Amino acid sequence: MAQPNRPDFSRCVVIGAGAAGLAAAHALIKAGVPILVLEKESRLAELWY
Repeated sequence: MAQPNRPDFSRCVVIGAGAAGLAAAHALIKAGVPILVLEKESRLAELWY
């Protein structure tokens, strides 16, 4: 069976380093997609504190 065509990602930006952003970043890294995570606060998941 042929493999489905996979998009060719050159880069991906994840905006926000909260729970959802970090989960998305983790999934993208596992898929081999180069990423950049942007967070407006000085710490990750700032709203948790």
